[in-house]
Amino acid sequence: MSRLSSFIAVTLVAAALAPAQAFAIAIYFGTPNNAVYCGMGPDSPHKRSQEYIHCYTPNDGFDVWMSRTGRPTAGYVRAERGQYVQPYKRLAFGQSVSLLPGFKCTSRATGLTCVNARGHGWWLGRFKGYRLF
Repeated sequence: MSRLSSFIAVTLVAAALAPAQAFAIAIYFGTPNNAVYCGMGPDSPHKRSQEYIHCYTPNDGFDVWMSRTGRPTAGYVRAERGQYVQPYKRLAFGQSVSLLPGFKCTSRATGLTCVNARGHGWWLGRFKGYRLF
């Protein structure tokens, strides 16, 4: 089974197991201790395109998203609070992952940093805090 096929299968299972009031999020990776989950794709609650990346913190429902070339937008999504899932990939501290061409996320002990092709992005603190740039 290819990586893409595995990702799609995991996404469909996660969507099926999600509570009825929550929307399905195409989760690709999570950070250690389930601090942050990130994904992309047509199931994003914000945009209907795979040109967007989306991350959220399940402890409080803080949500941030951006396009391949745009600036990030952030807010709180009540449906994401308490939404812990099994990600396709666990991004250990010190590891990076590229989500589609133009997006890169790096996990560190202090938090997760994601940037797009224009250098816009965010840092989500492991325990608290965030910064959009």
